[in-house]
Amino acid sequence: MRIGIRAHDVAYAPLDELIPNIHKQGFHCMHIALSKSIKEFKPGVETMTPGLAMYIKELCAENKVDVAVLGCYLNLCNPNPEKHKEIVEKYKAHIRFASILGCGVVGTETGAVNLAAYLLYSYVLYLIFI
Repeated sequence: MRIGIRAHDVAYAPLDELIPNIHKQGFHCMHIALSKSIKEFKPGVETMTPGLAMYIKELCAENKVDVAVLGCYLNLCNPNPEKHKEIVEKYKAHIRFASILGCGVVGTETGAVNLAAYLLYSYVLYLIFI
């Protein structure tokens, strides 16, 4: 059995320090949500390049840490057609990125077709975790 951790639950560090820190803490795999774990730049569709994926994959190999889950927690059921299209494109980018990382799982949000309910849910979570 391999025990892992969410990368954003360890002390923040740049990627070249974060992954070694995860290994030093005894973990052999991680769940990484790029938007929560990278602060050096804003991760987005335009920055999710094959080069970045290979860089992360090499850091992981050097430190014997696998990427078990690539997190992308957006509402796939968003009823707004423009937002929905944008979200689907982000998921497609995450799926491509995950395939280069050697990661077979892209984590998703449960989703809600009712925008008002989703916004309320998001606000409640915000209040709980601030």
